[in-house]
Amino acid sequence: APTNEASVVVAEILTEAGCTALESSWDCFGADLSNTDLSGSDLSGSIFLSADLSRAMLRNSNLSGIKGMGTNFSGADLTGADLGGAEVSGANFTGAKLVDVDLTRVFMELTDLTGAELAGADLSGNFLPEVDFSGADLTDANLTFTHLSGADFTGADLRYADLRGAHLGETDYRVGVFASSNWSGPAHAGPAGF
Repeated sequence: APTNEASVVVAEILTEAGCTALESSWDCFGADLSNTDLSGSDLSGSIFLSADLSRAMLRNSNLSGIKGMGTNFSGADLTGADLGGAEVSGANFTGAKLVDVDLTRVFMELTDLTGAELAGADLSGNFLPEVDFSGADLTDANLTFTHLSGADFTGADLRYADLRGAHLGETDYRVGVFASSNWSGPAHAGPAGF
């Protein structure tokens, strides 16, 4: 049950969108939450499978452990959010703002991050094969020990990103912008295209 005014407002928004309250989370399977303001909310462990969160405001929200496979986050503002442990494989984050977001332990295979703002994001230690980072801003992002096999970084900005220990087999970095004191080369580059 909601405990303060802000959580009551969030509960109303989620209920109106067809979400069902669970014991300590929400089931928003297929819900239309586009253009909603859910900033600062605790939605940890919630189900957003195939939901539409395009252009939603999720600043500083707790989205840790969410199930968001196939979810549309395009144009959403997730600045400062916690997505640690989230399952968002196949999700669309095109043009989303993910500045200073915790993306550790996240499952995001085949995820579209085209043109996303990921400056300062922590993606360390993740398995991110076939993720599309083309045109994304990854300035100061932490990609240490991340498995990026088959990822596309065409035109991405990786200035000062930390890529120490990253696995870059079959990764495409054409026209990407590099200037990093935290990278002496990939741990495994395979047939990467630079």
